[in-house]
Amino acid sequence: KFAKKNILSNIKVSVEYLEAKGIPYEIQKLGAKGSLEEKTVDYAKIIDSAMIIVMTTKNIGTFDYMLGAAEQKIIANEAKIPVMTINPREGKLQNFN
Repeated sequence: KFAKKNILSNIKVSVEYLEAKGIPYEIQKLGAKGSLEEKTVDYAKIIDSAMIIVMTTKNIGTFDYMLGAAEQKIIANEAKIPVMTINPREGKLQNFN
């Protein structure tokens, strides 16, 4: 439930920013099955994306160092699509309806 609230909050902030700047965007649900990282890169290939933007992991733990943070699979994608990484910052969750 907390993760869903964080995701919806991040989407809301992103949409508000993109709309304020007049930047076209699309929100695509990728489904529940399979790796989010693989699905993201696959979708980027389908739409011939020029770039993927990901937020880096905020608190990297030992497990992340051993296996690699989730975003690393997108950053090092085999399709060689450029990736912009954004460092997370402290902020308040947005109210959304």
